[in-house]
Amino acid sequence: MMALALLATTAAVDGGSVTFRVGAWEGRCSRMKKAQCMEYEAVISGPAGLRFKRDSSTISIIVTPEGCKSRPWSGSINPAYSARTMTHMIRGHVVMALASCKTKLPIPELLADDTTELLRQTEIVKN
Repeated sequence: MMALALLATTAAVDGGSVTFRVGAWEGRCSRMKKAQCMEYEAVISGPAGLRFKRDSSTISIIVTPEGCKSRPWSGSINPAYSARTMTHMIRGHVVMALASCKTKLPIPELLADDTTELLRQTEIVKN
């Protein structure tokens, strides 16, 4: 819930940027430059909070399990991977984050078709 509120608040601050929804993901452009999106962010809210950040060269995943006292788990994923491989990598990051917190929170539903669409929605066109 908190992540959705953060997205809504930030969208209002940066001029009402358009949000999009892909399966369980909710995203938006998080950084603009000269009317072009330079960075996207998407989240899956829930007990095992998941954030996806993408700029022109990197994709980062941040996992923030509820009740975990350690820092959020973060890692990067090669943008050249297929959507199916990327989906498995994201799930792996979630599993490792939950294991490091010694929690049995549910893993968010991650589908390769959603990852394909998320990649399409967050593609940054270079001029």
